[in-house]
Amino acid sequence: MADISQQTEHIENIEADRMREQGIFWTPRKEEKRKQYCRWLKKQHNQQQKTLMQDGVTHSRARKDQLRRLAGAYKEEYKRMKDLIEDGK
Repeated sequence: MADISQQTEHIENIEADRMREQGIFWTPRKEEKRKQYCRWLKKQHNQQQKTLMQDGVTHSRARKDQLRRLAGAYKEEYKRMKDLIEDGK
């Protein structure tokens, strides 16, 4: 059986690959697309938070940490996109 730190590293690598595949750090050119993307990011963040708040969703500490990091990533990207929309860039 693999060491816990190796399992955690493996999970983090998979998570990073998925985020790159999903294109979470995308910057749409048109303002309407930016607004849609911003709404999608907010929805994703809220869903991650909702999943974390439910009891018994997962008992795995690694999975809970992954959900927290993912929720944080969505929140940070939402803030970045919101700033771009407000700045008009």
